[in-house]
Amino acid sequence: MLNLIIKETDNSPKVVLDPSANCFEFSGSSHPENPAKFYNPILEWIDEYAKTPNAFTEVSFKLDYFNSSTAKYLLNIFWGFEKIQKENPENKVTFVWYYKEEDLDSFASGERYAQLTTAEFRLLTF
Repeated sequence: MLNLIIKETDNSPKVVLDPSANCFEFSGSSHPENPAKFYNPILEWIDEYAKTPNAFTEVSFKLDYFNSSTAKYLLNIFWGFEKIQKENPENKVTFVWYYKEEDLDSFASGERYAQLTTAEFRLLTF
């Protein structure tokens, strides 16, 4: 499977989806002008990855800021990866939500996402 690597811009996060290195990461700031154009290819990639996933997938989120449009897509990203474990419980999926200790909004967002997923979900400071 091909990797999906997207460089960070002023409006969109860095995305690294690299199964061979077992690296799945979203970092930076996310408020793209056209969130569907940015996130739909990522969701399609996740659907393809789910067909032949790694035995263990850990997805990290280190987002400094994201807008409400991004929030919807993030939930779909969680659910896309979570589907891997739901369809085959031998494949483990873990989410790691990083937040700055003083950023209570980011912490609260992580808690909300954790409640909306069934996969392991960890909240860590960075």
